[in-house]
Amino acid sequence: MGDIFADKPVSINGIFLGMDSDHVILYQARGGRAFFKSASYTGEIQEILSVPSDLLPSFFWTKNYAGNGMIGFLTKEDEFVLYEQNHRLAKFPDIRRNVMPPWFAYMPDRNTIFMEWACYETRSGRKKWDFPLPVAERAYKKFLACETWRELPNGLIMTQINVDQENIYISLMDQSGNIRRSVSLPIFYAYHNVGVAQNYIYFIQPIENTRFPAEVILFDFNLNEIGRYDVDSNRINYEVWFDSHNKHFYVLGNGIVTRVNIMDGQKRIDPIPFDKIEISSWGVLPNDMLYFVKKERELFFLDPQENMECVLRHKIKGYCLKLVPLKNGNVLLVSLNNRKKEQVILQVICFDKQAPVNCAHEAKGAV
Repeated sequence: MGDIFADKPVSINGIFLGMDSDHVILYQARGGRAFFKSASYTGEIQEILSVPSDLLPSFFWTKNYAGNGMIGFLTKEDEFVLYEQNHRLAKFPDIRRNVMPPWFAYMPDRNTIFMEWACYETRSGRKKWDFPLPVAERAYKKFLACETWRELPNGLIMTQINVDQENIYISLMDQSGNIRRSVSLPIFYAYHNVGVAQNYIYFIQPIENTRFPAEVILFDFNLNEIGRYDVDSNRINYEVWFDSHNKHFYVLGNGIVTRVNIMDGQKRIDPIPFDKIEISSWGVLPNDMLYFVKKERELFFLDPQENMECVLRHKIKGYCLKLVPLKNGNVLLVSLNNRKKEQVILQVICFDKQAPVNCAHEAKGAV
């Protein structure tokens, strides 16, 4: 794989809100004003928006959006407002603030925004349509909860709806608000997850009364079932990650990583070199490297092509917030300064073509 090293960290004042392409979106209050800023991973800052601080509730971060050159957020009047370069485009008065993160907003174009249960026009704030329901209205009034929805590369939107704590509906909706297809799956309410990764929609949950603790079901983006896979690993982490070739997926549990071949179900099991309980996040990068964040303070890269050889062990400055693949093939590490709670630290992890780094030592540039 070659040498992997960390560039010099860059500190920027502000509260991390999210990513827009390769730029970090930050918020900072100063002198009675609230500033929204865009920062490149090398530290160049551009102000996007400035509004009076008293416009924002203390919990405004539970509803915010950044993308397409626009910023949206919740106000004290329980309205969601959308701005473009200090010009307010529209307000959306019927957004429910009681739904806490994760929260999803999506703009397929500059004229349309999907938020929570409805689709709106960005310029007027007019509701175009409510999200359709795959179940009867009576079920909605009694049980229904929207757990998540995601935009898909084929232009459709996947919704995940819990009906009665025993069944879940996964539905595909077009951008005119029409349900194209739905599947219903029985669930154990507290232990399941639906996600979108690579070219697949996945569903994962434990299985009762079998020697296999978990099952993964894969669907394509038209909700055709690809396969069902037993994963023999207890204390499962309810995330599924895929390699760049869409040939394998990975599941973490009980101190081991299980790699499953999607075509034939063959499994390969590899132990990880640290205690599973201390892992705060993990995943697979576009270059197929596996990463693990330990106690939010230490980053490991493992190479599955080299028997899980550790090619980077890096002490994180502050607390890890996010690991973001960049368009140039490197990775941006976003962390929070543990002494200054309103300061974000950006650090690029670079991939070189030299000899691998010994896991017993920190990589070049590590803090």
